[in-house]
Amino acid sequence: MRGWVRALQEWAKWLVGESPLPGQRARLVLAGTVLVVAVAVAAAVEVGTQGSTGSPAAVPTTEVPHTVAPTTAPPAGATTTTTTTRPVASSTTTTTVPQSTTTLPRRTRRTGSGKAGGTRTTSTTTATTPTTTTTTTTTTNTAPDASTGSSVPPAPTALTVVSGTGWSQISWRPPASSTPVTGYDVFVGTHPGAEGTTPANGAAPIVVTDYNVLHLDPGQTYYFTVRALSARGASAPSTEVSNAPGYRGIGSLAIPVVSLAPTPDGLGYWLVNSAGQVSTHGDAVDHGSVSELRLAAPIVQIVASRHGGGYWLVGTDGGVFAFGDARFFGSRAGHPNNAPIVGLVPTVDGAGYWLVGSDGGVFAFGDARFLGSTGSIAVQAPVVGMAVDPATGGYWLVTNDGQVFGFDTPVYGSPPVLDAPVIGIEATADGGGYWEVATDGGVFAYGDARFRGSPAGAVLNAPIAGLSPGLMIGGYWLVAGDGGVFTYGTPFFGAG
Repeated sequence: MRGWVRALQEWAKWLVGESPLPGQRARLVLAGTVLVVAVAVAAAVEVGTQGSTGSPAAVPTTEVPHTVAPTTAPPAGATTTTTTTRPVASSTTTTTVPQSTTTLPRRTRRTGSGKAGGTRTTSTTTATTPTTTTTTTTTTNTAPDASTGSSVPPAPTALTVVSGTGWSQISWRPPASSTPVTGYDVFVGTHPGAEGTTPANGAAPIVVTDYNVLHLDPGQTYYFTVRALSARGASAPSTEVSNAPGYRGIGSLAIPVVSLAPTPDGLGYWLVNSAGQVSTHGDAVDHGSVSELRLAAPIVQIVASRHGGGYWLVGTDGGVFAFGDARFFGSRAGHPNNAPIVGLVPTVDGAGYWLVGSDGGVFAFGDARFLGSTGSIAVQAPVVGMAVDPATGGYWLVTNDGQVFGFDTPVYGSPPVLDAPVIGIEATADGGGYWEVATDGGVFAYGDARFRGSPAGAVLNAPIAGLSPGLMIGGYWLVAGDGGVFTYGTPFFGAG
């Protein structure tokens, strides 16, 4: 150290002119000193450059670990980004470092994704030193997403049709398909294989597996098909079904048999078919029929007079035919009706009656009072029956989904779940309850109405057409479209 100081002193005296040029030893010391200072200055400049970008002033000496994105396989059609951070490697290559930025991890989805070809991107932090490199690998799976399927669904299966006055309810099973079904369309025609191209349900797809086709002409044969809908398009049409009776009659009446009316003492009954032909059983007396007439519309019901000395027949056009001591008070025949007439209900004293349409319209004749209708109510199903409350003089209307509407009379209940459409309603003798009956024979009793049994669950040759209570003896009869009669607490007098 003293030699180095002495050499520097010699150079200082030379610089001010007090001594000659120093010797060889002093020259070597000066050269070494300059070299050391230059190295120190260069190191200081490198450190200063790294600190000037906004990063921490001191570079950590701990080696940065090697990190890799998760190895969970991305979903089909996704794009993955893998970011790899490597340890600092020494290099003499000059690197331009970007400004410091921090981006929190996030997920973004391309508009319209969710099907094959959708994109999912994972972003990571961009480092501020030249020690980080980013490699992006994109994999696009163009195979169809299993959640949507690659083709339209198959056609619906197991179609069935149950028909009432002016309506048919079509039911089906969903197709077995990996392609999600978004709805269904029902198509209707009057000839086999000639269904229309416009769905009966309009522009709104059906989201359940049954549908009521309304505004059908009573007595007309219709044909139906169903298509399943999906994002990929519509299925082929289902197997065609028809509302034409697929059964044979079991008595003297041609099919379909549409109604049974008991005599007041419960010791007999009348049956009628859609052509207006009447058959008598037990103590029921034949008072005439319209089977020889050319009817403008099918007959839908027979109703006994108060004392049993006659009956009314009513047609779907509102025509009323009175026989025996049943009095004629008027009809809707020849008048434009918004919907087919589905029934006639006499007043308690028999001096009047109401007619009811499948749209819920009510028409009063004789001493019958108009108390209201469902014409202004947005009901979801056609009205199929009406019953009078003897206690209040009011009446109930029932739709084929079992919903009951009371007018000047209390409502006692309705079935929460149905296996088949409701086809009618009948009141008890005192008006303290009523029965509803479905086409599969299901009977639902409310208020003081007693459940006596039903054929529900049994295999029927034909759908049930109605229920008639034996008010003097208790119990009730059910009649089927083939003329079959089922008795529950009532006597059997014959079929058809």
